[in-house]
Amino acid sequence: MTALLTLEEIKAHLRVDHDADDDMLMDKVRQATAVLLAYIQGSRDKVIREDGELIPGEALTRMKGAAMRLTGMLYRNPDLAEREDLVQGELPFSVS
Repeated sequence: MTALLTLEEIKAHLRVDHDADDDMLMDKVRQATAVLLAYIQGSRDKVIREDGELIPGEALTRMKGAAMRLTGMLYRNPDLAEREDLVQGELPFSVS
């Protein structure tokens, strides 16, 4: 599965300096990537090619920023998806 972020990028963003959470972090990155790509639906071809290759540019830069914030939220608060104040089909305010 395609990931918008590398392990190094998300660890630097979250200031994680150990390796214990590497697998979990990449799982959260993949979750965030799936959510964001589903959210942008029709504009997806501005970010990713059909073969899964990321397309450099402004759209990808914005998506990476959103992926960092959403991954951080999922990492710090694994129960985020269960919160009642989140509306299905919408992204948290800081991500959108």
